[in-house]
Amino acid sequence: MVSHGEVGPSLESSAPPTQDARRGRSDSIAGAQPEGCRIGDPRGGQRYPIRGITINGRFISKGFGGLLAGPIWQDVMLAGMQDLPVVKFTKPDPAQISGLLTTVPNIVGLDPSAALAALDAAGLKSEVAEYRVTSVQAENTVAFSSPRSGARLSSGRVVTIYLSDGLPPPPPPPPVQPVPTLTQGPLNTASPTPTPRATIARP
Repeated sequence: MVSHGEVGPSLESSAPPTQDARRGRSDSIAGAQPEGCRIGDPRGGQRYPIRGITINGRFISKGFGGLLAGPIWQDVMLAGMQDLPVVKFTKPDPAQISGLLTTVPNIVGLDPSAALAALDAAGLKSEVAEYRVTSVQAENTVAFSSPRSGARLSSGRVVTIYLSDGLPPPPPPPPVQPVPTLTQGPLNTASPTPTPRATIARP
């Protein structure tokens, strides 16, 4: 049965099923239009639920929307929209999905109150980390934030502030110098040149 209802523009098929549907007393599905499909026994779903019955030679242990009402609804919609042009949904405004985007301000070096005020002015929420970090910034000022300054966030997101403990980080270790390796030249495999001997002439 395809009936007119009060579904409205929302996708009601994504809504949780009713108690009757959970207990197999009825089976319904609705799309993004004011029509829907419902399957149930006209004598009442409480006394005659869609459980353990055979429909068109097919045994149904328990009915639910995608099993019975869904295929019927699909057949009706395909037949009714066969010669109609395909109309795509209107692309939603990104601000309605992600909210208004804002940029994390640069709060490095500010005291906590000034940093919180700057984030609030940018439409962001804020929190101060429970521990402090080593930084070249002065003690009790902002060492960095997470996300960092310049990041694009949805308004209302939380930015964590990390305060400096006033101790600069230790310098990096010096670079390791490569150890020179001794290279041995090729071995001389040629025969040695005989040493000339002096000849003494006797009278």
